[in-house]
Amino acid sequence: VVARAVLIGTLLAAPLAFGAVQEWAWGAMAVVAFLLPFFWLIAAARQGNLRIFWSPLYLPAAIFFLLAMIQFTGHHTMDSIATREALLKLDTNLTLFFMAGQLISALAPTHAPLGENVKKVQPLPWGRAKSDILCPSPLRWTIVTYTFLLALFAIFQFFSSQGLIYWRVASPGWTFGPYVNHNHYAGLMEMLIPLSAASALPALRKHASALVLGFVILIPIASVLLAGSRGGFISLVVEVLLAAVLVSWLAPQHAYRIRALVGGAAILSAVLLFFWM
Repeated sequence: VVARAVLIGTLLAAPLAFGAVQEWAWGAMAVVAFLLPFFWLIAAARQGNLRIFWSPLYLPAAIFFLLAMIQFTGHHTMDSIATREALLKLDTNLTLFFMAGQLISALAPTHAPLGENVKKVQPLPWGRAKSDILCPSPLRWTIVTYTFLLALFAIFQFFSSQGLIYWRVASPGWTFGPYVNHNHYAGLMEMLIPLSAASALPALRKHASALVLGFVILIPIASVLLAGSRGGFISLVVEVLLAAVLVSWLAPQHAYRIRALVGGAAILSAVLLFFWM
């Protein structure tokens, strides 16, 4: 539990520290990434049960890290100091990625130790939240709340700070939110918006909360449009198209039209909110 809280807290705090680009920020992340495996192994040893979640993404990540190590140790680089720093950051990111897989997957009831057969789970009806299996409710609402508050802060800062980060820190770049570069903010939101939307899907079935949650999801989308990132806009369009394909593939035929209308209305509302602001 402690390791999971530290991991989630680190991931949530990193974007707020100017995207963790300063030495003290990414250095602190490296220290946390170094300590997390020890906390995880100690907890597993105390419980007498070490479970390893395997993801196919670990293999290309390991190959990429091996390539960077060969480049650095073989002196096939024009700047060894910069390569060493990049290698440390890559090691930090990959360690956090691996630990996220282990700590979050431990919450899923279908998880099993490496080498054991995972019991087949009966398919869930469309009306039931499949995200409940992948992500527990507290974590889902943490993602939704964090995305909404960060987007709301970025919008307020955009209209009132005159290019200052946190209304105090001057920057030569095109700032947006806690980032010096508005494209970096858009990149963060491209990861958070799908997670936030998927996390809120179970509650969207309740009519009482659908309107509020719809507004909560539309604010981050409008913030990406306000950021003025062309790459962010293209990525957002691709995500919407992928979501439409998934809905049409997974949803029953009688529910497809309703969800298509709701999705189209949501995108139209986000665009209108953007132009209004």
